[in-house]
Amino acid sequence: MLYKTNMNELWKMIKKARQDAGLSQEQLGNSCKPPISKAAVGLWESDNPEKRTKPKYRNLKTISRVTGVPMEALLNAASSDNTEEHETHKPTQKQLDLIDRYESATPKVKKAVLAILEAGEEFSDYLVGENPTVTSFGKDAVQSSR
Repeated sequence: MLYKTNMNELWKMIKKARQDAGLSQEQLGNSCKPPISKAAVGLWESDNPEKRTKPKYRNLKTISRVTGVPMEALLNAASSDNTEEHETHKPTQKQLDLIDRYESATPKVKKAVLAILEAGEEFSDYLVGENPTVTSFGKDAVQSSR
């Protein structure tokens, strides 16, 4: 499915997705964790750019989950400065689970995960051994990436 994405069009996408899902602004807000007000959803959907606000990442995830709009389309709309057409794909359940696990992690664990991702290729030696395990690369890799 193609979605036209533009920073200035995110509000239209959210409003259409909510309406297509048969949800009120209040229902969409109550789906968020923590719940947000109908007024806050109204600011996301405002046609007035001076009043409009952008939802936080976790709320974009909720919008995607409850409306079925691919997360990639929402993220593209939220971050794009130019109007482009993007082929979008719904994230896999594994990808959504990883995001949930990261968001619920402690700050210390988040820092360690980011260090691992930033290490990239340097870290792959720890992952490609004959029997890679979390204990074989966990603490040492995070400490060595500091």
